Amino acid sequence: MMKLQEKVTRSTFPAIFMRRIASILLNLLAFPGTGTMLSGRIMLGLLQLCLALLGFGLSLWGTVDLAKLVFTTNRELLSTAEIQENILNAQILSLEQFLLALGIAILGVFLFSIAWIWAALSSLCRSSPPPLPSQP
Repeated sequence: MMKLQEKVTRSTFPAIFMRRIASILLNLLAFPGTGTMLSGRIMLGLLQLCLALLGFGLSLWGTVDLAKLVFTTNRELLSTAEIQENILNAQILSLEQFLLALGIAILGVFLFSIAWIWAALSSLCRSSPPPLPSQP
C-alpha cells in the first residue's frame, strides 16, 4: 500500500510543480492577479487584478495628460532642454498642471508596483487550501 501512495505522489508532483511555476510566471510576466486566480484564490487574484488595472490606468492617464499639456501649449519645435527650462519657468504650462499630471502618473506606477509585488509574494505562498480537520 505504501508503494502505491508513493507512486501517486511522484506522479502528481510534476503537475503541481508546473502549475505553481505557471502561476508565478503569469503573475510576474503577464498581469498581476492572473496567476493567483489560477492557483485557486479567486478573490485575492481579482483584488490584485483590480489594483493593477487601476494603477495602469492612472499611469496612462497621467502620462497622456502630461504629454498633451507639453505638446499642445508649445507651438514651436524646441529641444528637450528648452522644453524642460520652459516648464520650470512656467512658460509652457503652469506648475500646478504639471505637478498634477506627474502626480497622477506616479500614483499609477506606485499602485501597479504594489499589485505586482503582492502578486509575486502570493505566488510563493501555498497554492492549495489547508486540509479540513478530521471528524471525531
